[in-house]
Amino acid sequence: MFSSTVLLSGLVASVLAAPALEPRASCTFTDAATAIKNKAGCSTIILNNIAVPAKTTLDLTKLKDGTHVIFQGKTTFGYAEWEGPLISFTGNNLLIEGASGHSIDCEGKRWWDGKGSNGGKTKPKFFSAHSLKNSNIKNLNVLNTPV
Repeated sequence: MFSSTVLLSGLVASVLAAPALEPRASCTFTDAATAIKNKAGCSTIILNNIAVPAKTTLDLTKLKDGTHVIFQGKTTFGYAEWEGPLISFTGNNLLIEGASGHSIDCEGKRWWDGKGSNGGKTKPKFFSAHSLKNSNIKNLNVLNTPV
């Protein structure tokens, strides 16, 4: 009995003394839900062949300062009439860029009705970066936005 109590006490002490886990330096995501849920723990975010469901914003807001976001492969979006945006960023000192050969294909022809943003189908805005500070967006290959 004494030895198991000492062992248990030692185990509890070692767990309490363990350092907190550090955020992962690089995170590669292959689906939107996982990226949205786990983005905060990453200093580099690689979005590889992401298919964003309809009526879902690829929400990359509240990223930690200095995060590097890389679009890799093909990013696509499900169809629905809604206001969007399809992608949203906020943060400070972010670098947002596309890897060689990537594309962000909104497949906008599904919304195109000849009326632009002035009527007809409700079309999502492509991109929101209203609270992006001291950041750089470069080399994004964007195709066929809804508006």
